[in-house]
Amino acid sequence: MIPNFEWSLRSYLKDWKRPDKPTQLYYLAKISRLAMSQFKYKSDVLDNLFLIEKYLWTDGRVMIWKSDVLGWIITRCMETGYNINGLANRWKPILDMETSGNIIPTPELGLDDDCVVIYDIPNRMCTSSLCTVWIEEIADINETIKSQVFLQKTPMIAVCDNPKDVNILKKSIIDIKNNIKVLFVGKDFRSDLKTLKMDAPFNISDLQAQLKTKESEMLEFLGIDSQSAFQKKERLITAEQESNGQLLTYLLNDRYESRKSGIDRLNEKGCQISIEKVSLADPNSSITGGQDETDQAIQTNNR
Repeated sequence: MIPNFEWSLRSYLKDWKRPDKPTQLYYLAKISRLAMSQFKYKSDVLDNLFLIEKYLWTDGRVMIWKSDVLGWIITRCMETGYNINGLANRWKPILDMETSGNIIPTPELGLDDDCVVIYDIPNRMCTSSLCTVWIEEIADINETIKSQVFLQKTPMIAVCDNPKDVNILKKSIIDIKNNIKVLFVGKDFRSDLKTLKMDAPFNISDLQAQLKTKESEMLEFLGIDSQSAFQKKERLITAEQESNGQLLTYLLNDRYESRKSGIDRLNEKGCQISIEKVSLADPNSSITGGQDETDQAIQTNNR
């Protein structure tokens, strides 16, 4: 039985009509940097450890396997076999760069081989990067805010009956745009400069609040606390604070335990590696949903 649904950031980005989406790309870069900075790995066997979080973020899974040519390496992979529950039990590595002459073979590997496939979260049908679906809406809110700011910056309209006076009025509008202190015009032009009335509501504060709400949704999905200590103290009652902390702990631990399970299996297969949760506030400490974690590093085999 093969799962009939699978989501990944890589496939989602293919549907974006780029490259003319700077706001979306900005928020994608922002959330990606945060998501790929939550866990730290250490290993004397593997190189380029950053690839683990890169592939988990973009693909939802990463394959760490022993190549006959290069030893233990980190690559993408595709599922090629499933058990009776529809869970993958065989995979084929995918190399980002094609090798000339097929120097590095990519065999199909299973659970008993020298390979481990780590999934971003235990539920293999979706990944943490699913939170990026909010980016389109966040970008749309930003564009609305930009439009309102633009309308506030252009409050004048010039109506000129005499074509000869167009350049004079144009210069006057430019002076207004450049925030000139005093504007001098002839009395013949007084009736030509008119205030442009805006019917659209100016609700930037509400839009910014909505934008922050969507950002918080993305961060919460990753198990990151996006509320400041002041907000917690002033706006949330004790029960709400505890509930929010528990939710963040569950969401972060869901990702962590999936990684830890894979790390344990790697150590059992002879690939020494450790993992720890990293606080975004203090890179040298560990966190669990914003709470201190005493067990900072998980390593099942002593080197």
